Amino acid sequence: MKRPKSCLIIGAGMAGLTAGRVLHGAGWAVAIVDKGRGFGGRLATRRIGESALDHGAQFFTIRDRAFAEAVAQWEAAGWVTPWYSQEGHTRYRGVGGMNALARHLAASLDARLDVKVELVEAAGGGWCVTAEGGEVFQADTLLITAPA
Repeated sequence: MKRPKSCLIIGAGMAGLTAGRVLHGAGWAVAIVDKGRGFGGRLATRRIGESALDHGAQFFTIRDRAFAEAVAQWEAAGWVTPWYSQEGHTRYRGVGGMNALARHLAASLDARLDVKVELVEAAGGGWCVTAEGGEVFQADTLLITAPA
């Protein structure tokens, strides 16, 4: 049996998690690493006592049919809900905070936090990525979604 293509994604924000889900759904072996303590990147939610504040992206809108289909699934699952509409565009928010959406997206993936990448090298037609502490990841394809 032929092994599936593999992809290592650096960055567990919306772009990295979405790419991971798409590739995983297409049969790829996917691993995602992020240096942060939580999934979501700019989908950041801070909690102070009983209150929560989305201080990254507070909402999102839909302007693409494929994204509309994904959001409909997330809404049916209870992950997002409409917040309000303005100028014909509904604004959605994550139920439980925007980073809760990221946690849902990461749940079915091999996604790891607190992994700080130190070295990226081309190796044998693929990629070798070394993290702080010496942990090594190898993949056929490398996708870097973290901000510069």
